[in-house]
Amino acid sequence: MKVLKIFITFWIPTAIVLLLSIFSTGQTVATVPNIIPTVSIIQRNLIVMLMIWSSGFLNKYIPYWIFGFNALFFSVILALNSNAMNIVEVMKYGVIEVLSFSIALSIAGTIKIKYLTCATILVIAAAFLENLVMRGVL
Repeated sequence: MKVLKIFITFWIPTAIVLLLSIFSTGQTVATVPNIIPTVSIIQRNLIVMLMIWSSGFLNKYIPYWIFGFNALFFSVILALNSNAMNIVEVMKYGVIEVLSFSIALSIAGTIKIKYLTCATILVIAAAFLENLVMRGVL
């Protein structure tokens, strides 16, 4: 239940951005498809996940700040090139990615190898899906 609550809170800023973009008539930023290697995506997401988990050993509030900053950063990027298709494309892999961050946050500061392994596998799976989405396969 804790993971579900954390998971839902990540999407609150994104939902606000989506609602604002529906009523917005402004121009969006033109983007060029940028295909990032899968290994690089895995590396970046693992760093974020491990930062969330390991920072719990320093202070119990730091993981929440990192998770919140990630949600805010994600929402800002989405707002810069917001349209309904971007949301659909991101949801194909974003749900799995955010779930892994939520699991890491729920076990932050504890050594629960089973959950950490599960979060790591989800990050790797999300990276492969993200690469396929960027290539236009999915």
